[in-house]
Order: sequence, then structure tokens, then C-alpha cells
Amino acid sequence: MRCFHCRGVCYGDGVPKICVPLTPTSSEELADQLLGLSAAYHDMVEWRLDFLPKAIDPLTLYPQVRNGIGNVPLLITFRSQREGGQREISAQRYAALYQRFLAENAADLLDLEWTCEPSVRQEIQENAQAQNVPVILSYHNFEKTPDDETLWRLMSDMASRRPHFVKVACMPRSPQDVIRLLTLSEEASRIHTDCLWITMSMGDLGKISRVSGCVTGSEITFGTAGAASAPGQMDANLLKQTLDLLKTM
Repeated sequence: MRCFHCRGVCYGDGVPKICVPLTPTSSEELADQLLGLSAAYHDMVEWRLDFLPKAIDPLTLYPQVRNGIGNVPLLITFRSQREGGQREISAQRYAALYQRFLAENAADLLDLEWTCEPSVRQEIQENAQAQNVPVILSYHNFEKTPDDETLWRLMSDMASRRPHFVKVACMPRSPQDVIRLLTLSEEASRIHTDCLWITMSMGDLGKISRVSGCVTGSEITFGTAGAASAPGQMDANLLKQTLDLLKTM
């Protein structure tokens, strides 16, 4: 399995890193969330740009974000509505937004949606990796967990694009769905070793997937320091305590 470092954090050492999202809709809300972040354990921070209204240029808030999080790795994410985000965006505007963050060296890691137009997705990935910015190639399904054959084909296709991470998050409809995703995650982390894996089963039913990364090969788990950015996220401090407890067993 590949390993790499980003701002002092080692990814790929088998210990899941805790990522806490920022979801501000204004500069004032950002200040409040950064204050809350200071009391929450975190290895990295995700900034969800889709929560901002169109009238706000997110790069004008970047200094506030960077000053607030210090030397912690910053994951830049615009989650489209089709993958559970707050608003839709054209492929061209999505690419332009990400290219601006790359040009300003304002992203330590970049979340790139698998469902983005393939030519645009490839261009963004190539540009990011040319600047040594790790890419998380992500897929979210808020409706269901696809069958094993479909899910494995998807995971293999995503891994073949050779991002730093492949992220797969699905909504379970039964305990069996959770178990299936955990099983496929463990298998993918053993077979597709050119990338690292982030997998989660969403909602309350899938909470176990957020603390089982040491077994399933999932390298990053998402916790909260306030409002959750996806269903099933746990309080970051509780998440840390649980991971530490499991690590000692």
C-alpha cells in the first residue's frame, strides 16, 4: 500500500485519520465553526465550498480558514447536488473553481467527483497531481448500496484512474448492505494497492463503518465539530475515543 505525507500527517499507515468538515454559509458562520473546531480532535479539515452562496468567492475566505486551522491538511470539496451537496454546478464552473484553488496553492488535498464529466475530471486530476496535490476520487450514493458486482466494477474503475484515494460512500437499506460494503472495502484495500481507500456506509445503520477502518482498510473517517455534512457522522471527540479503544483491543 502506498504511503505519503501531507503537512506532517502520514496517510497509509493503517490508522484512520479523522477529518472534520467546515460548512459555513458566511464569514461569520465560518468564524463560529473555526472556534468549535478548536475543541474537536481532528487530523485534517474538509472545507465544503457548496455551502457558500454563489455571491461569495470562497478564495476571499481562504486566509480566514488557513489562519483558523493552522498547519492542518485542508481538503477542498465542492459537493454537487447529484452527490448530496447543497447546490448544482456546471462542469466548466467546477473545473474553474478547482483550478483557481490550485493556482493559489489553497488546497492540500482535492475531492474530485467520479460523476463529473470524464474529460473535465481527468484534466482536474492531472493538474492537481502535477502540483503534488493528492486527489480523492469520490462517489456518493444517497439512495442505496449497489449490488456487489456493480460496486466492485465501480471501485475497480475508479482505482484504475490512479488517484491518491478512492472514496465510496453509500446508503444502506439493511444490515447486509453495511456488511457488503465493509467486505468489499477490505478486499479493495488488499487488491488495489496503488491507491488508498475511504469507504463508509452512511446513516445511523452504517455508523460502524466509521470506526472500522483499521480492519477494512479505510484511511479517513469523517467526524463532526457541530453540524454534520453527511448522515451518520459522529462527534469527532467520540470518534477519536472509539478508534483509540478499538486500537488497544
